[in-house]
Amino acid sequence: MKVAYLFITFPVASQTFLQREIRGVAASGIEVHVHSMWTPSGVPAWEPVPGVTLHTHRPGELFSRPDLFLVEAVRQLAHLPAGLAHLLSRPPRSGDEFNHAFLGLLFALRHAAAFRLAGYDLIHGAWATAPATAAAILGAFCGFPFSFGAHAYDIHRRGGDRFLDAKLKRAALVHTTTQMNVDYLSGRVPEAREKIVLSRRGLTTLPPLDEIAARPPIPAAGPVRIVSVGRLVPKKGQASQIEAIALLRKAGIAATLRIVGDGPLQAELAARAEALGVADAVTLTGHLSEAAVREEYRRADLFCHSGIIDSEGDRDGLPNVIPEAMACGLPVVSSDAAGTTEAIHDGKTGLIAPGGKPEAIAAAVRKLAGNDALCATIRAEARAWVEENFLVSKNAAKLAEAFRRVTSSRP
Repeated sequence: MKVAYLFITFPVASQTFLQREIRGVAASGIEVHVHSMWTPSGVPAWEPVPGVTLHTHRPGELFSRPDLFLVEAVRQLAHLPAGLAHLLSRPPRSGDEFNHAFLGLLFALRHAAAFRLAGYDLIHGAWATAPATAAAILGAFCGFPFSFGAHAYDIHRRGGDRFLDAKLKRAALVHTTTQMNVDYLSGRVPEAREKIVLSRRGLTTLPPLDEIAARPPIPAAGPVRIVSVGRLVPKKGQASQIEAIALLRKAGIAATLRIVGDGPLQAELAARAEALGVADAVTLTGHLSEAAVREEYRRADLFCHSGIIDSEGDRDGLPNVIPEAMACGLPVVSSDAAGTTEAIHDGKTGLIAPGGKPEAIAAAVRKLAGNDALCATIRAEARAWVEENFLVSKNAAKLAEAFRRVTSSRP
């Protein structure tokens, strides 16, 4: 079986979970062709693996063969009026949404002939934005079934793009990673429920259990070493973590916070730490490699996630960093926003800080500090959850089987 996987840009340093997914699907016996639709200079190299071929499309390539646009437009002449009417009836609500729709259309027109010649069994858009739009149009042009992933910002920010419902109706399969998203998508398009596949992301390997057993107790009065990993954007709510550090200091508990990630809020978060008088206890590390992030996990006492639903409706699903921390034996303190509670069961696999509020985060840290029995329970239960639910070998195989199922009736 031969599947085209469409991305806007591949690889992306912060999306190593998608690289693991692709490797897992290929390991399940599927021939994967990754298409990076818009690949500017400076994108990191990706080490090839068996069963995966990377097709890198540079920005200038979209306009390099106007003859291909014309030939494909003529070929699809019968469908263009209906397509244009559909487009005009749902004008994009923002420049970003327009860019995604335009990129999907242009990529499909430019590459339809090559995709037709390649003879893919399925075209899969990794996200519900431009990749899904391109997959839907290419599927229509080439007569191939299409599927797409629907996970976080791509379906929740501003309610997704204006074509999301149409894509849900026409796709052969929709892949998502949380039950929250299954309910949300099937609530939008009830007839899509039967083709939505819940298959979580996953880890390739897990740290040895003896490393978890060797973790030292968290001192009751500190110092408590807290780590958080995520882009510095509003939906991550990291200001609440900084405020929690100030509250812990007032309560006489020494705590440090290391926030791993980069993003537009870096200066604002640094200023907040300065204003609260905890700049000496808060470190913004910027982006780190996977190996460096693992070292952060190893040195920390607990992990904090303070995600919220931002002003545009954007939110996480189940952030991959939560199961990563769980696998390493780090007790997790998490907000209850979005899909986090599918992994963090309060008092069992972690602690919930309702709303990601600073007071709730500080209270959860105080509950863990000095409570060896609770920490031991959380470490054991969290690791068991990861082993059952978050191994890429299991989850990618489930996704690969879904790909085979929706294409099994093709001639």
